[in-house]
This record gives sequence, C-alpha cells and structure tokens, in this order.
Amino acid sequence: MKDPISLFNHDNKNLTKPQRGLPDVGENPYSKNRFSKEIMQIHHGFKVYGKEIYELEKEIDPSLPKISLGGGSPGNFEPFPMCLEYIKKSFKEYNYSEYPLAAGDPKYRKLILEYLKTDGFVHPNDIDKVNESNIIFTTSTTQSFNYIVKVIAKPNDVIVMTAPNYGLFSFVPEREGVTVVLLPLLKEDGYLPDPEALQKLIVKTNKELKKKYSNQSRVPRVVAFLNINPHNPLGTVMGESEKDRLTSIGKVCKNNGVFVIDDLLYRDLSFEGNEISKPMGSIESMFDNTISLVGLSKSYGLAAIRAGFIVANANIIRGIRNIIFQQTDSTPLLQ
Repeated sequence: MKDPISLFNHDNKNLTKPQRGLPDVGENPYSKNRFSKEIMQIHHGFKVYGKEIYELEKEIDPSLPKISLGGGSPGNFEPFPMCLEYIKKSFKEYNYSEYPLAAGDPKYRKLILEYLKTDGFVHPNDIDKVNESNIIFTTSTTQSFNYIVKVIAKPNDVIVMTAPNYGLFSFVPEREGVTVVLLPLLKEDGYLPDPEALQKLIVKTNKELKKKYSNQSRVPRVVAFLNINPHNPLGTVMGESEKDRLTSIGKVCKNNGVFVIDDLLYRDLSFEGNEISKPMGSIESMFDNTISLVGLSKSYGLAAIRAGFIVANANIIRGIRNIIFQQTDSTPLLQ
C-alpha cells in the first residue's frame, strides 16, 4: 500500500506541478470530452495567455512602470472615497461576536433595495413586489455566477453566451456538466445580440437536446442566456436607446423558459449619462425572469474587497443562500 500523498498525487496529477495563468480550469464530469468543442478553443486561448503573456512580461525593462498583463485587475486607481468612508462607518456598528447571516445583514439589503428602486433596476409596476429577500451578498460576481449555475442548471442543460465573452464564465458551467453554446456578435448588428438569432439558437439547441436525451425522465434544455452589459470584452453598451432590443431579448428568453443572467459589473463605468446600461429587470414583467449581477471591483476601484450581490426571484436567492449556508455558514462581514 502506498502512502497517502502518493495516492493523492496519482489521482490529482494536475496538482503535482505549479502552473501560471489559469491553472486547472476544470472539466465536464458528464462528458468524455474535457469541454464542449467551442469552449475548448477558449480553453486553448487561456493556456496561451497564461504562458506567453508571463514570458512577455519578463522581457519588459523592470525599471519601467507597468500594469501586469497576466491578471484581471482593473488598474492601480484610487478607490471611490465614499466607499472607504462607509466601510469604516459600518464596521463600527457591527457586533463582532455574532456570525453574520448567510444572505447578508438585512439592514444593508434594505439599503441596496432602495438603490435598486431609485437607480432604475426595477420597473415601477414591479417595485411593490421586490423586497430584501430578492437580494443576497457574495464575495464577487465570479462567485455569484458559480452559485447561479449550481441553482438553475442541471447536468447537460445549456447556457447561451455571446462570442466573444468573459472567458472565465465559459468554464464555470462546463465544470458542472452544463454545456455552453455561443451566439456570435456580428459587425452588422453593431456587435450587439440579435434577438432573432437568439430565438433560432435556443429553438435549435432545444430540439437537439430533446432528440439526444429523449429516453431520459428529464430532458435537458437551454436554461439561461448570459447578457453582459456593458459587454466584456467589447465595451458595447445597451442603454435606453436599445430598450427595444433588450425588450425583444427578454421576451425571447421568457417565452422559451430561459433566464437572463444580467451581468452589470461595468455599469457605473459608462460615462454617457443617458446611455448607461439598462438592466433587464427594469423592463416591465422581466424582473422574475432576470438574475442580475452587480459588483464593486471595476467601477469603484475595490477589487481587493471582492464584494458583489445578486438580485433575483426570492426562490433563486433562497437556493443560493442554502449553498452559502452549507459551505461557509454565512457571508463574510466585509461583504
């Protein structure tokens, strides 16, 4: 019998050598292939990124100031001063001897609720339906997305994303046995999602799933469309002038039983006041069909805080709260 670490190393060869960049992005546990074909291409791109970018940095004169190309930090900017002021203020109010709640402090969820209502996240007809049970704090939007996939998707389900997209989000579903299908963003559409193309892709994908898994008690389906607004990496924004497009996207998803995961991380970095990205949940009858991601890392220069929150139907929030409770018992105080 071998010793424990030898057995561990045999079963986890990926951990026996240190890796730069994006180590061990995971695999699809329900497929013979590591990832679906499209995501393998993104995976290869990350491998190149992880290796060659770091090698390139070694060649840069170390005496010159530089921002690392090997990480996702938004830049060495000062944090938004009012954020630091209120962090210090709130820390004086806590009872440190008590564990915080899994969903986060109700007082601060109410404050976020007021922000959502006054800043156009909720349609006037839905305001009375929305309360603090629709909000939960997380340590980042990356963690938020991981939780959402676990709650809304089952093995062999599909999440539609744009091509290009935020690459890290492409790998998250595949690690849960969920397939990612890509919707290309085209020049003729201004590199914005085309609702008709989205409709055709969802219908086509659902037909293929029904045919492939017809002998199962539950047939997998398209469960979500990831709407990154402002878009990462393209920087395109769907604001008030694109309300019709957003409404059409929302209707396509709702009519096909598909959630919109609305990634609004860069929203407050839109400097055209009239064209700040329009949340999908602000469109009438779309709130329950929308799962919104918000965070402080980019817009407020607070990447180190790792703070974000999710806005969604209370049942989805309850599912996420249950995961947090089972894994860590509560949401960290700082969040």
